[in-house]
Amino acid sequence: MYIKNGNLSTANIIKALQLEATSLDEKWVAESFRRSLCMCPNIFFFTSPEHMGGCKLLDGSLIYVSSQSVIPGLEKLFSDAVLDHKLLPHENEFKTAIKNYKEILPPSWKAKFMVVERVKSILLPWFKNYGLIDDRISIIVYRSEEDKIGCIALAKRINYESTCVNSLMDKDVDVKKILEAANDIPVIFTFSLAIESRRNCSQQFTDIMLDLKRENGIEHPTRKTIILLTETPARIPEGLPAVQLTIDEKIAWGDIKELQRLSGQFDYSLIEFFYKNKFATNELISNEIKEMHRLSRDRDFTMNGLGVQKEVLEKLGGWANSKVLDSVYIRTPKQRVRDSLKIFDDFMYGVIRDTHTEKTDGAA
Repeated sequence: MYIKNGNLSTANIIKALQLEATSLDEKWVAESFRRSLCMCPNIFFFTSPEHMGGCKLLDGSLIYVSSQSVIPGLEKLFSDAVLDHKLLPHENEFKTAIKNYKEILPPSWKAKFMVVERVKSILLPWFKNYGLIDDRISIIVYRSEEDKIGCIALAKRINYESTCVNSLMDKDVDVKKILEAANDIPVIFTFSLAIESRRNCSQQFTDIMLDLKRENGIEHPTRKTIILLTETPARIPEGLPAVQLTIDEKIAWGDIKELQRLSGQFDYSLIEFFYKNKFATNELISNEIKEMHRLSRDRDFTMNGLGVQKEVLEKLGGWANSKVLDSVYIRTPKQRVRDSLKIFDDFMYGVIRDTHTEKTDGAA
């Protein structure tokens, strides 16, 4: 029997025990059950997580929720998003998982952009600590089906079983519902609309815009990155906050199934490390922000990406009314994107070097 939120009202007990179908007096049976329950010394309360990804428990500790968190027999108490979020546990050492993944990655920096997106989605709880929220989407323009599938394989994290994603062209796709359910993962949509078509998918894009602005009426908005794969960028509404990357070079994607499998092992290793070393992860993020601040002064970077609250910017040196970002969102020219990926690589190498950091649960 499941009683939501510990509500032991007579009406709730009658409903949970289905006493309407009995010949006994419902209220007396409910009262007898309530008293017996209150006298029982072995009562345990279970709080189901609100969503997938990083979730804070009642004691303030941060855990990662996936299908692994589901208790057998209590599946109906978990959301579909949690049930569908399937990690790939493995027993490889952290450094081995990183090494295996690097060896199979396409050499193109544009392919690595997808990897940075997936890593950033795992780190969103820590970015939020510094007031960093993703305030724009990533538009990836592809020229072939092979490139589209390759991008999905490197960016998708909900599971690693297929390259199926939602299309904004599908009238049955509820964009608002999908964005509300997703947490700490990249949400990937496809969009392909001929120039002469009269359709514009305006409601879908409105839902995305409202989610970015936190104006969609969702009381407790989730964290996520949004990626839009398209062949027709000209049909995307003007004014949609975005960075755009065009796959205009030949990329050898290799075995997609193997790429997904090792992506899954890579994610699992990062999640295990980050969540077991919360304090060290927080320090890494803090240092990353400081590095971005330094680079913005030294190289006059144009910042396009993560919005930072005024008080955080002031702590970073009077950046009020400005933008700062992690090591991904530098729009143009290409060299700047390559520089940002180099910073990201250095950041990840630092993570690997610090695998023996004292495992202390810092604020997360």
